Parts: sequence; structure tokens; C-alpha cells
Amino acid sequence: MVVWIIDEEWTAYDVEISLLTKAFPGVTFRRSSYDFWHDLEKFGSTVDGLIAQVNVPLGDEVFIKMPRLKAISLYGTGCEAVDLEAAQKRGIAVRNVAGYSSEDIAEYVIMGILFLVRRMPLLLKRGESSPWGVRAIPVLPHRLSGLTLAIVGYGQIGRKTALKAKAMGMTVLAYNRSDKSLQMEEDGVIPVTWEEAFSKGDIVSLHLAASRDTAHIVDTHALSLMKKGTYLINTGRGSLLDEKALAEAVRKGTIAGALLDVVEKEPFTDESPLYGMPQIIVTPHISYATEESFAKLKQEAAENLVALMKGDRRNSLTS
Repeated sequence: MVVWIIDEEWTAYDVEISLLTKAFPGVTFRRSSYDFWHDLEKFGSTVDGLIAQVNVPLGDEVFIKMPRLKAISLYGTGCEAVDLEAAQKRGIAVRNVAGYSSEDIAEYVIMGILFLVRRMPLLLKRGESSPWGVRAIPVLPHRLSGLTLAIVGYGQIGRKTALKAKAMGMTVLAYNRSDKSLQMEEDGVIPVTWEEAFSKGDIVSLHLAASRDTAHIVDTHALSLMKKGTYLINTGRGSLLDEKALAEAVRKGTIAGALLDVVEKEPFTDESPLYGMPQIIVTPHISYATEESFAKLKQEAAENLVALMKGDRRNSLTS
């Protein structure tokens, strides 16, 4: 049996090797970077199971060169880079790891809210000759307990973010594409419409999944609903946001700024209309990254492949 790992984030795979070797004595491992095409030609035909990062393109042009491939385990939640229809036609099971970093992303959003609301970007750039004390703050910030957070997408991450924000005294509104009003009310969160989320939130935090229906769903109209002086946070997917519309909204002063851990084209470069805008803070897609989340991710990815290779297709995305 041959297991192929396609990854550029880690150098060690002790967890994966241990779990898979215990389940399948004699298993052979191969490893490649995202530029895996040469290896695909070289040994793809020998591979039985695959573990890959979620942004590795896996379509029929790959599957046709892997006739023995039975299962794909993804290092993460997103699955948009995998052609699930093509995988299903070839009988390839696919499983992702859901919920492994919900706590971590929620913490990042709360950190981001504090960073933005307390105007830390302005203060961190001040030199020795800058004003000291209250004169260093051009506009006094507000307490969190007086602010409203609007959660757009009430899945695991959106819910954890909402509960943390409530614990800090914030009023929390939430919108979800399917009805989760009972869950929201049980959590002490106020269900709202799409328009209300953008028009009533002091901070709007995006937690929607990427799909054809959600591409550029946050557009000029949605941003125009936001109150002056408010902020947008995106830890969902870069495709949710029309970056040209966001750049224009910030330039016009429609909103105060944004914190983005995901952008439409990664890594972030000067090709983006958001590049070089001081009101827009971009972090390198790391909101999910902690020692605890990575440990859980690697273990569950290996366990998923073991289960799929043994014929357990429960929770397979292609079953």
C-alpha cells in the first residue's frame, strides 16, 4: 500500500506515519510539494491513498493517472479544490476535517475586534516624538460592551465567536443562510436578516462557506449598508468578498477598515486592489493555526484515511 502526502506546511509526519503504519503494516509513504505534477507522472499510478492540503487541485486530470486511488483525506475543512463529482464517478472517497480550529478562529476574531476597536494600528506606528497619553488617540474608542457584533454565517466557528463576544459583553446579531433562529435564541444571539446584519453591526464578521452562490456575496450593496466607522472581518474565504468594492468603501469612508485573514488570491500581492491601504490589515491565512489545532488536524486527517481505506465511507463527501 502506498500513501502520498501533498503538503508544504510541515516537515514531519510522525502522527500520520504512526497511525497509518499501525493500521497497515508495511505501508510506503511518498511526499510532494504543491508542485506535484512531476511526481504524479513518476509514481501516481502506484498510490492507494492520498492526504493533501485543501488548496491542492485534485481533478480528473489527476485521478486518471491514479488508477489505484481509493481515498483522499484533506488537511482541513475546505474542499473546493477537489472535483467531488469526478472523484465520485471513479469511486474515490473524500473526507475533510471539520471543526478542528473553530476555537482558534473565534479567538482570532475577538483579538481582531480588540485590535481594531482600540485603534492599535494607529498607536503601534508612533515614534518617540509622537504625542503621549490621550493626545496620541485622534478619536476615543468605545468599550466592547457598548458595541454590536454581526455574525454572518452561524456554523461552528460563527457560533463560537458569538459566544465569546457575548462573554465580553457585546450585543451579538447573527445571520445564517438556513434557519438557525432557535439555536441563536438559545445562545442569547439575535437572529437578523442579511441587510440587518450589515446595517446594524459595528463589526461584521464573515463565516460563510465558499461556493458558487457565495462568490462576491459581500459586494458594493452590502458594504453600503454598513454604518460609518464600522469594521469588516473575514476569516471565511477570500472569494466571499468583492475586493474592489471593499477598497472603494474604505476610500470613500463608508466603513473604517477591515481585517482579512483570507484574500481572493493568495498569497497577498500588489495585484490586489487592497494592497497598500493602511485601513485594511491582512494576515497570512493563519487564524486557524495553533499547536492544538494542528495536532488535532494531523491526527484526524490520518484517522480519516485509515477509515476510508478500510471501507468506512460514513461522512465521505462523495458517498
